[in-house]
Amino acid sequence: VTCAFFSKGHLSISKPLPLSEDTIKLLERFAGVFDGTYTRFLDLQKAEAQAREAKIEASLERVRSKAMAMHNSQDLADTIGVFYKELHSYSMTPRRCGVGLLNKENKTGEIFTWNTTENGDELELVGKIKMEGHPVLENVYQNWLTQTEYHPVLQGNEINEYYKAIRPQMAFPEYSLDVVQYGYFFYFKEGGVYAWTDNEMKENELQIYKRFTSVLSLTYKRYDDLQKAEAQARESQIEAGLERVRSRTLAMQNSEELAETAVVVFQQLIGLGIAPNRLY
Repeated sequence: VTCAFFSKGHLSISKPLPLSEDTIKLLERFAGVFDGTYTRFLDLQKAEAQAREAKIEASLERVRSKAMAMHNSQDLADTIGVFYKELHSYSMTPRRCGVGLLNKENKTGEIFTWNTTENGDELELVGKIKMEGHPVLENVYQNWLTQTEYHPVLQGNEINEYYKAIRPQMAFPEYSLDVVQYGYFFYFKEGGVYAWTDNEMKENELQIYKRFTSVLSLTYKRYDDLQKAEAQARESQIEAGLERVRSRTLAMQNSEELAETAVVVFQQLIGLGIAPNRLY
């Protein structure tokens, strides 16, 4: 074995007999040229990694921007939709993915999910699931409590059994042709991000999901803030309506004005989105 070295390694030739002096010099010349080849290879690797990082960061920023542009809690599903669509650009589109907000008090999950059916259609689902009745659901909940990633694998009839347990609570599509589904659950304080795929994820794909999980954690904080703000605004609207009724009541001069006060009550209920046909 004869080796000719360059700065990052060596070229070697294995032959039954020793190489001639001319052949050795030729090998050394090629090793010298290959030093530049390998340097170029490292530069290209670095450039590709930088381009991929820029692409990932741009995707994360689009999800962040959508989250910060949320005007009400109903916009959360749209934000999850942006997350789902960004996965397309990495050829990582899962069968189903989304975000769940978990509740310790009643052991339920408020689920925002996007599905890809066997026909390639995308379907948005929003609903609540009791985190019990199937080992996967129970493990999802327990792993959330410990903030430990969970990667279940369902095969054959296990897939049908799993969806049979959750389909009465949410109308998931049929996956009758699936042989195996790989599940991935990544957690944050309020809940977690999940995906079900046809193929096992590679490490770089797992890292992308983890980064999206961090961003979607901020999304849920925004969602929670909006819910609180909406509740406060609603309470302020109710209190303002009650105050108008109180003021009209105090302004009554005689019993005949009761009907006029009832009209004020009726108007306030309509303003609150309650429109009775009659008010007695």
